[in-house]
Amino acid sequence: MSIASQLDRPLARVGAVITQVLVVGLIVANAFGDSTLPGMSSTHLAELDDRYAPVVPAIGCGGDKFSDTPTPRPDFWDLEMGTKEIRRLLWIDEAGDTAISDFGAPSYVKLSKSLLEKVLGIGAGEGANTGANSARARSLRWILRYRIADGQDHLAHLRDLKAVLLVPIPPENERCLLFHDLNDPNNRTIASDAELRSLNRLIRFGEVRPDAVSRLCAELGVLEPANVFFAYFPKEMQDELARKEIGYRNRRSADVAETVFRIRFSDVAHEIVVDDQKAQR
Repeated sequence: MSIASQLDRPLARVGAVITQVLVVGLIVANAFGDSTLPGMSSTHLAELDDRYAPVVPAIGCGGDKFSDTPTPRPDFWDLEMGTKEIRRLLWIDEAGDTAISDFGAPSYVKLSKSLLEKVLGIGAGEGANTGANSARARSLRWILRYRIADGQDHLAHLRDLKAVLLVPIPPENERCLLFHDLNDPNNRTIASDAELRSLNRLIRFGEVRPDAVSRLCAELGVLEPANVFFAYFPKEMQDELARKEIGYRNRRSADVAETVFRIRFSDVAHEIVVDDQKAQR
């Protein structure tokens, strides 16, 4: 056996070992890399920083230095109790069950009991805000998702969608700032009971994530440490979402537990599609 052939085998073994190490390394790197990738959002409204982020309790708004903002009082309900209270109120009002998305409930537990009843339109009268095709029922089972970069971007998207914003004022979360025209954030009032009743004809989506609430409030010039806001959208948008909900799986509204919509914005327009849907059990 020559010296060259004797050397070939150890070198071959070394090469094989190196190859195995590299393969294992790539597998491990991919596994850990995937674990750090953002997962699907469970937010009710928007997705921050071009990523998907989960719903978390809000800490308030009023500036860019979030650590310096005042801390509002804790939620009036924990999520389980709050969801039960919503179901109780709806059962009394509608004499039946109403589907509530898990991702929609967190925004309502921020509200005082009296404001909760007003926002839900409890006692508005039979037929006014009841049934699976009502704005109330749709607001409770629908989820709206879109991507945002910052507060300015968020405000631009809501303006494009012709939204009206309702911001409960802490710490009581009893009174609310109402932003009628997002082209002029100074055009704000304290929402009257009559205005809250009028808003109940529109679909609404709530937002509770700290950064989303804080950054949007900073753009609006809201100084109070708000921990939730609601965006109300015009009937034309509600009708569009309703058509797409039915067309997605050909289910009746009463048979749908949750529908997830996604909005894709461009420089000239936006497109709304159904991302997912769950049937009633």
